[in-house]
Amino acid sequence: MSEKNHFVIWKGIRTGPFTKEELEREFTEGKMGLVRTVQVDGKRMPAREFVADIETRRREEELEEQIQMQAQQAEAARLESDRKEEEHRRQLEDAAKRPSGKSTPPPIPDVNPWAPQSAGNTPPLGPRQMPPTPRPPGISWWDGKGPVVAASILCLVCFLSGQIFRELSGLAVMGIGVTLMIRKRISAGAILVACIIISYGVGFLLSDLIHDYISKNFPN
Repeated sequence: MSEKNHFVIWKGIRTGPFTKEELEREFTEGKMGLVRTVQVDGKRMPAREFVADIETRRREEELEEQIQMQAQQAEAARLESDRKEEEHRRQLEDAAKRPSGKSTPPPIPDVNPWAPQSAGNTPPLGPRQMPPTPRPPGISWWDGKGPVVAASILCLVCFLSGQIFRELSGLAVMGIGVTLMIRKRISAGAILVACIIISYGVGFLLSDLIHDYISKNFPN
């Protein structure tokens, strides 16, 4: 315990002596105000300065404790890292000591492709035989070029034929175009519909022009 050499002067009255710890406790617990004067070994200082020194030392102690705690955490992390590295090294050594396993190749089937097969078994393909190319499911006449070719011929008929054939061929092409659009062939269907409309209009106009020409030049 430190020496009792601290005194407190208040309104000209000196009280004490106190040890440094006792006087610090008096101020920190609020038993004494900060307008007093502290006397230590004949030297005087304001109580605020004495308490500020206490606060500075307290912060230094807290900082030192934090530094020690961080150092302990860093040391624990280093030890954990060393432990994991040692465990990994042992695993590698154990793996190197194990005998390497050899994979057994699969057995070769004893099959004679030219031997007669029993009913219900599919004969194997010969060395030069190729399997037939299966037709993709869902592929029909509407998914190929057939509708476009047929519609093109009907457009030509609509353009060159008379009124009855023009209307029949126009309706047929219109149906093909709508069907293609329903089957998600939007571009082909739209082009066919546009072509038949143009063919029908141009053919109808051309027929009228031919009829007027004949009626004017060959009235009989």
